[in-house]
Amino acid sequence: MLQTGKNKKILALTGVFLGIAMVALIVLFHTVIHKSQMLKAQEAVYNLLQVQLAIREYVHDTIRPEIYRLQDQGVMQADYFSPELMSRSYISREVLKTFLDLQGKEFSASIFRYASRSPLNLENQATAFEEQLLSKFENDEISEYCEEIVQNGQAALFYAVPLGRFDSSCLLCHSDPAIAPPSLVARYGDSHGFYRQEGQLSGLMSISIPLARFNAQCVKTSTVVAFLTALGFVAVYFMIRALLVKKDGQDLLLEQQNRELDRLSTTDPLTGLWNRLRFNHETPRYIAQAQSRKESLAMAVIDIDHFKKINDTFGHSIGDEVLKIFSAYLQEKCRKTDFLARLGGEEFVILTPAITKTELEHFCQRLLEGMIVVEYPHNLKLTASVGVALYQDGEDQSLFFSRADRAMYESKEKGRYCYTIAE
Repeated sequence: MLQTGKNKKILALTGVFLGIAMVALIVLFHTVIHKSQMLKAQEAVYNLLQVQLAIREYVHDTIRPEIYRLQDQGVMQADYFSPELMSRSYISREVLKTFLDLQGKEFSASIFRYASRSPLNLENQATAFEEQLLSKFENDEISEYCEEIVQNGQAALFYAVPLGRFDSSCLLCHSDPAIAPPSLVARYGDSHGFYRQEGQLSGLMSISIPLARFNAQCVKTSTVVAFLTALGFVAVYFMIRALLVKKDGQDLLLEQQNRELDRLSTTDPLTGLWNRLRFNHETPRYIAQAQSRKESLAMAVIDIDHFKKINDTFGHSIGDEVLKIFSAYLQEKCRKTDFLARLGGEEFVILTPAITKTELEHFCQRLLEGMIVVEYPHNLKLTASVGVALYQDGEDQSLFFSRADRAMYESKEKGRYCYTIAE
């Protein structure tokens, strides 16, 4: 788990960035995949229409000329006409219908259509929209038309291409009904599909196929790609998280080491009290705090009486033990807001904020009275000399300490085991 706020923020921002990037990439992939599937659908529709055009061309270039030849030779009746054999539209439509039926239910909903302004078969009469397309095809504004539509409540792809233009052979059936095969006129009548001109566009051919299969493939592919993309981004996220956790641990370890170094550098190793370095650092802060709050601040300098004799008589190990016990005693007497430090040797200092002179005197008295009941090795009785100074506006740390220190020496000159408040 991350511990530092900085690394938590970095990880949170990384998660947001990766999330946005992942969504954007998934959307991009989906768009590309959808476009690819639509191109496949267009290709399928285009191929179907090209097959239709090929069938029409085969009927026009091969079947019809052969029938006309047989008619000229008298093998077939001169007025013979059969759409099942001679109509390009009929034959190509039936072939496509058979093909689509063979493809199954998915393509059975496809709609194939011929459209003309004046068709022989009125089923092929152009709609208003098809009329617009015919005009654009005839004026060579477009060569094909393709768009996604909604057909019977489902997405479909609509594709349309122009048919060929009438030539002289086409006009045998589409010019004057008087010269058209009687069987054709008998089948379709003489009110429509005639009086066409050479070079005129015969019509258009369109097909619309359902996009369900292509959309399903798009969803399937997009789902797989989205899953793999998300998996990749999640892997990247956890890799970054692992690196940040590792860095977080290193940062915490470094912070702990720095705190420990700071503690060691500002703590007296024998007594565990703050040392002179920390005293020099904290005193200006206490002074600034007293000034801002308009409170008093006292400094008490304490020096153990005749400590050198203890070291000379019992040794430094006993002297160290005495210092530890005396330090613990001073800690008991200090308030939580007080600052206690060992300046060195047998000298200590206490910073006491928000205290009156009367309270300070009582504090010093209690401090001295309690000293003689503290138990030390070898039944030693320990006393100390105390010098106290109340902070005066305008003086710096050095002068403040100097006054308290001089007051302590005055206590020693008075005979020790007493306190003196600096004027």
